[in-house]
Parts: sequence; C-alpha cells; structure tokens
Amino acid sequence: MTTERVAAFESTFGPDHWLELVGDWAIVGFDSEIMGSGLPEEEAQWAWLESLPAQIGDRPTIAFSHKPVWNPYPAITEHNIAIPDESKDRLLTAFAGIKLAAFGSGHLHHYSVVTETHGDAQVLTVSAPATGFAHAGLGGPALAQQGIVEYVLGAGGATDAVRPYFRNLATIVEVPPTDIPEFTSALNALGVTL
Repeated sequence: MTTERVAAFESTFGPDHWLELVGDWAIVGFDSEIMGSGLPEEEAQWAWLESLPAQIGDRPTIAFSHKPVWNPYPAITEHNIAIPDESKDRLLTAFAGIKLAAFGSGHLHHYSVVTETHGDAQVLTVSAPATGFAHAGLGGPALAQQGIVEYVLGAGGATDAVRPYFRNLATIVEVPPTDIPEFTSALNALGVTL
C-alpha cells in the first residue's frame, strides 16, 4: 500500500473511510488495507476512528471493512487473511464506546455468518461473497458462491437486530478466477502461480 494507491482509490471511489447515519443506525466504513502500513493516511484514519464514539452516541452500529476483524482460519498464518492483530486490538479499543451490532467484510470471497465476542457483547460477523469470483480454497463452514449480502436492520442494535441474507444474482456468470485474464496477469506480476 502506498499514498499514491490510496489517492487513486479515493479519486475513483471517494473517501476510504466514512460514517452514515441511517435512521436509528450508524453505518461505518474504513480502510483495513492501510492498517499497519505506517502511512500518514493510516494515522489520519485512526484519529477519525477514535472520534467515532462521540459522533455515533448510543446508535447501534454496523462497521464494514475489506478484511475481517477476526481471522476465521487461525491455522492459516502465511497470508494476510484478517486485520493484523495489533491493528485489531487498537480498532476494538476505538470501538469500545460504540454499540457495535455487526462487522461486515468481503476479503474472503465467500459467505459466512458467525458471532464473535467484543467486550461484554456478541457481535455478528458477516463475510460477504464477491461478484467477481468465488474462493473455495479455504474450506470451512462458508458458502463459496458469487452473490451479495442484503442486511435487514431491526430495532435495538443487538446481533439479532441485524439479519444478513445471501442473495444470488441471475446476471452473475460464475467462472474460476484462473479463467479471468486480469486475475492471472496480476498474479504473474506478483510472481504467484496457481
């Protein structure tokens, strides 16, 4: 990760961290890819993350990032599957004053729903499938199929107030990632062969 890549992302998609207040809910998005990078953008994001409890108040909150907060495959240590532990600890400390109902991520390219413990609360943790390609290589209790997640939010902010639903899209054509020329080209540029 570099400052130039962060700037390119933001010029295309907009801010890489944001807060939306939707009805009684707070929806937070942050850039897990810069965590542990040492970039100036990382420290700016940490300052913003640490300001969230004052902005959100007692609203129930869902937070979204590319990588999951908790590694669902602790035996796999050679890949960056989740947010690095030191960043995870700092993130959970920053979120200590927030009524956190769910974390959503998409890095694993499969659908799964589990509950994690955050302080005294139970937090629903949702891994979203991808629309580009599914990844079945990690195994475990997950659905390796392309699609999206629809979140239905109820009252109260407890994990049972967030109901995630896997949705398949009729327009998606499933192909293995190795059949996508851009994917294999990027892997080749990194020196990775499958």
